Amino acid sequence: MLIQIYPFIDEDGNVHNDLIKTCSTDPKKGIRKIETGEIFDSAVDIYPCLFTYEEVELESEDQENEEGENN
Repeated sequence: MLIQIYPFIDEDGNVHNDLIKTCSTDPKKGIRKIETGEIFDSAVDIYPCLFTYEEVELESEDQENEEGENN
């Protein structure tokens, strides 16, 4: 799949060219901040961005329950 990076548009429809929003094009995937390992649905950063992201599978509740039962 693909990670999209584009200018951030706030709730009022204002475009902020000094901010960028990063997200996956696949709703079943999220993004992981490589520097910290944190996982997000999307991220908004000041441009130029200090962080890098990679696309990751999001765990469903079923997967979490199965893993918890197996431990």
